[in-house]
Parts: sequence; C-alpha cells; structure tokens
Amino acid sequence: MDSLNIKKEEMLDIHIRVLFLILGIVFLFILRPLIAQQNYNRALSFLNIEKYNQALFHLKKCLIASPRFFPAYERLGEIFEIKKEYEKAISAYKKMIKIAPLNPQGYLDLGRLYIVRKRDYQKAIKWLYLSLAQDEKNWEAYRWIGVCYKKLGKKSLALHIYQKMKKVFPSDRRIDKLIEELK
Repeated sequence: MDSLNIKKEEMLDIHIRVLFLILGIVFLFILRPLIAQQNYNRALSFLNIEKYNQALFHLKKCLIASPRFFPAYERLGEIFEIKKEYEKAISAYKKMIKIAPLNPQGYLDLGRLYIVRKRDYQKAIKWLYLSLAQDEKNWEAYRWIGVCYKKLGKKSLALHIYQKMKKVFPSDRRIDKLIEELK
C-alpha cells in the first residue's frame, strides 16, 4: 500500500512539473514579440551612441525571439555597413527582403549599398528598380537610379528618370534642379 502511495505522489510530482513546463512554454511564446521589441529598442539605443557590438548583441537576441522581425535586419545591415562588412550587410538586407518582399526599403537599402559602398552601379540599378516596383512613388529610388545612370555616363537615361520622377512629383523643385544639372 505504501508503494502505491509513493507511486501516486511521484506521478503527481511529474504531472505538476509537466504542467509548469507547458505553462512556461506558453508564457514564453506569448512574450516573444515583446522580448524582440525590447531587444530591438536596446539595440537602437546602442546604435545611437555608436556602440555597435552591443547593438549587434541585442539585434541577435531580438532575432532569436522573433526571426521574422524585419526591421532588425535593416539595422544589422546598417551596422555591418558602418563596420565595412559589406557582404554581411548584403546578407542582412536580403533576409529583410525575403521576410517582407513587398516592402521597398530592403531593395532601396541594397541599391544604396551598391552605390555608396561598392560603386557597382549596374547592381544598384537592379535593386532600385525592384524598390520602385514595390512603391512607384519612391522618391529616393528615382533619385538614386538617376545618380547611377549619371555615374555610368548615361546622362540621357538619367534625364529620362528625372523627367519621369517630375511626373510623379510635379511640385518638387528639387527635381528641377536635378534636371538642370544634366542639361
């Protein structure tokens, strides 16, 4: 009889442990987005004071909690660009695009990286046109495409882009200045 009571107590103990384990998993699952956001905010704080290693640490923790938190990939790319680790930046931006393919920002960031950091204007144009495909009113994408064509010596294409840009943004005087520089 005593052995039966001991087995019942052991079973009760096991049931209680399993219950707490399940509750813990559910609790963590519910808190994951909050944990991700908290680590992302910490990373931004460190990024603002140029403590890049600490920012990277918190961005990685953010992505462990929520692997599809695409703004974290944009910040990763930004930090890798600052640290001149361009291939890692490209990888981060591509992950951002994979998670949110309809968001033009990832394409724009890649295009800008290829212009500013790598000086590969052909690849930049490809990514910038993909950004425009997601948002036809992407002022920055138009501007950067014009810059690329200008750098490649294709001023007529740059002028065409700026004129197209003027149709999309008719009251923007900055575009008039860009057009004047090409004439």
